Parts: sequence; structure tokens; C-alpha cells
Amino acid sequence: MTGMENYFFDIDHENGQDKSLVLIVYDIIDNKKRTKLAKLLQGYGVRVQKSAFEAWLTKAQYSKLVSEVPPYCGGEDSIRIYKIIGKGQVKSWGYSVQSLNDDVIVM
Repeated sequence: MTGMENYFFDIDHENGQDKSLVLIVYDIIDNKKRTKLAKLLQGYGVRVQKSAFEAWLTKAQYSKLVSEVPPYCGGEDSIRIYKIIGKGQVKSWGYSVQSLNDDVIVM
């Protein structure tokens, strides 16, 4: 196990910041659907847990993501997207993930 990772963020749309921190968590029963959703989410951000991704998204990217997710959710599945605005702090333990501030190109 590696040491603790600790980072702060401050998202302020009123001062021209175009991106928001987005957390996507899911519980999908069907393996095929779960794998396809994970591949979709890799185009937006980084996997931080087996069923969780973090991404820095513009308003347009966020809207596109929200429109693409529903087909992956069946009757017994759950997908949650948290759009995080304001000041925050993240503390995590365990293996380190790649930087969240990298630009991601979604095609």
C-alpha cells in the first residue's frame, strides 16, 4: 500500500472556470454492460475504484455524459453521477491514480 494522497480543489463557475469535478459510481449486474460502461467512462476520466470514475468536465462534456449513460442502467442496476462545485478536499489511501487535471478528449 502506498501513502495517503491529499488534494484540494476549488471550482468557481462565477469566476470563469469552465470545468467541474464529476464523480461517477455504478453497480451494474450484467458483465457485458458493466464493461461497456467502464470503457465509455475511460474516455471521460480516470478510474479511482473498481466501479468509480473521476473526471474534470466542461458543461458540454457533462451533458454528453449524462445523455450517454441511461442505456447502461437496467432494472436492478444503479448509476450515480455527482457534479461537485465549490471547495473541497479529497483524502485517499492505497494505490495512486493518474492526475485528474489532464485534459481528456472525448470523441
